[in-house]
Amino acid sequence: MIDREEIILSLRRLQPRLRERGISRLAIFGSRARGNPRPDSDLDVLVDIKPETKFSLIDLVGISHIIGDELGLSANMFMRRSLEPGLANTIRPEIIEVFND
Repeated sequence: MIDREEIILSLRRLQPRLRERGISRLAIFGSRARGNPRPDSDLDVLVDIKPETKFSLIDLVGISHIIGDELGLSANMFMRRSLEPGLANTIRPEIIEVFND
């Protein structure tokens, strides 16, 4: 099973491709960030989009596929600006920033 450090390294390798698609900041959270995933756990990914980028749900799904294909994991994508305050507060302690501007 892929561990947290391998996930972070793989996501950093993807950074140029993701930035080309408008991602300015990327973090992980959830069981894979905490280091206690089950074999079937997905990867929870939190992204910020460059303000000047036209970005749609289709783009977000595309990013999910890029990450999923690279890691061999299902990636659940969340946009930081769209998080409900309750969820944002719950996940804040476990967020691991992978890259940002």
